[in-house]
Amino acid sequence: MNNLTGKINPKTEEEFQPATVHDIAAMINEAKKSDQSIAIVMRHAPFNNETKGLTDEGVLIATKLGDLLENSGITINKIFVSPEVRAKQTASKISPTAPLQELEEIGSAKSGKNPYTDEELTELKSQAQTQNITIEKAVIRSSKLRSKNIERGTETAEAILKNLEPGKTILFVSHGARIEPAICELTQSQLDTTLILPTLGMVILIIDPNNKKVSAWTYYNCN
Repeated sequence: MNNLTGKINPKTEEEFQPATVHDIAAMINEAKKSDQSIAIVMRHAPFNNETKGLTDEGVLIATKLGDLLENSGITINKIFVSPEVRAKQTASKISPTAPLQELEEIGSAKSGKNPYTDEELTELKSQAQTQNITIEKAVIRSSKLRSKNIERGTETAEAILKNLEPGKTILFVSHGARIEPAICELTQSQLDTTLILPTLGMVILIIDPNNKKVSAWTYYNCN
């Protein structure tokens, strides 16, 4: 897929630009020729802090992404989703008919423990408010929590690779603080992790089902 340059397989921040529907369709067509696995990875769409369900904007965005995938010739064979309501609703709007499997909690979440101390949480909330970003973004940008981010990224990357099938497409919907470091690990990217996964978009990975290596990747932004 080296003939697909620019928005595919970005190596520098200058190359890191959202793909078009044409870019995505071309990449998918190349993948299908060699029976590659396709993983579509995204964070949940915008949600209401009180109800925890998607906002009207979130529903619109998730539906738009589903239409994009369909128009790009992508059929989702299976969905793996966080247990959170906002993630499940995002997945169901993108692909209402694909089988949905709830992901097992991993790492610290598996035991029900919060991975951050009270002091760390207070600092994260302060950073999020000051910089006008989500707490998830504050987690990813925090140098103090880098080791925890790497651990979460490794766990999530392993979960993605574990569920691949040759010639099949999976949709993986979770949370930014888990997905963004996982994308960096899977793509071996040195880019700023806060750039990797847009709040209103998704990353598309073409993965060799035999060696579990990413052969091509790009992202789409609804903004």
